[in-house]
Amino acid sequence: MPFFHSTDEDVSSFAHKAVVETGLRYECIKLTKNFDELRKKIQIAEKNKKIVIIIIDAWTLHVDNYNRIMAQFDCIDFYNCEPIVPWNFKDYEINENYERLKNFTKCNFSCKN
Repeated sequence: MPFFHSTDEDVSSFAHKAVVETGLRYECIKLTKNFDELRKKIQIAEKNKKIVIIIIDAWTLHVDNYNRIMAQFDCIDFYNCEPIVPWNFKDYEINENYERLKNFTKCNFSCKN
């Protein structure tokens, strides 16, 4: 699940470039405040044989609603879906709080570890 990102680009630009370079296509879907909507979107993608990658910001896991959604997501095993947590060690705050963020993330994704 961890992804060590070491460029100055934001994650969405980095992901876009990776997809384009491999000749694939992607669709960006915004996370809603409701887990059932997320589950339906993943199930539709599964039915259409699409891969789903959820890019997770470790800081955002501290937001209660987002944390609840990710906890529910953690309990379900979708064969077409994988979470990725990017770590940019050029970011001072990430470096200073890495162990705390890593442990918090691991606790929130205990089923996926």
